[in-house]
Amino acid sequence: MASALEKLLKAQLGGYARVHLDAGDLPHIRVVDSAQTRRKNISKASNVFLIEEKLPVYTGSCGTMARGGIRDLKQAGMILLLRSSSGLAFHVEMGGPGKQLAVTRVSTGAIAKDLGKAIQRTGKRFTTRSRGLELRVFRVAGMHVSAVWVHHPKKQDADAFVPYTPNFAGLRLGQTYKLHRIESLLKKHATHMILRWYDRYEKSLTQPKA
Repeated sequence: MASALEKLLKAQLGGYARVHLDAGDLPHIRVVDSAQTRRKNISKASNVFLIEEKLPVYTGSCGTMARGGIRDLKQAGMILLLRSSSGLAFHVEMGGPGKQLAVTRVSTGAIAKDLGKAIQRTGKRFTTRSRGLELRVFRVAGMHVSAVWVHHPKKQDADAFVPYTPNFAGLRLGQTYKLHRIESLLKKHATHMILRWYDRYEKSLTQPKA
């Protein structure tokens, strides 16, 4: 039986899929979850999409990063890595209040490929969910930072982050950062951004009005 997420994607993903696959005659799509389905049983039809990963998104502001780093984050939606039966990877963003998620953005190309690479890079640390680890996305929109986050609920110092988007914080795509290192870099950059903003604001107050 299809899950609620599979049903939601089946209802909302079709238009995006037709655009990215350039398939105007794509029939009603079918979405299957890799966690629930064996790959060998998945149809090769062009309208089948496999959910390879489901990652809850946790966000923080520049102010949050400047004050204390990766703490007191807000959960905001979900990122999915999907793959079509033709092999094309999809980076699917879902947002909405509470459990009322909806597809808000679908991307292919570099961002989907880099998300897949970042997930693969976490493989050594994230070998099994039975260890209690959770795979997440960490995001600071003001710096354009998105990173795959391996979260350890009992040993936060063991957390690891792999950025997968170009960003303003100087984080390298595909590199693994430990918690203390990424917090240090984000705090430094966030502080500089805030100081620059205040500097521009104070200069605007001294400029004569037209």
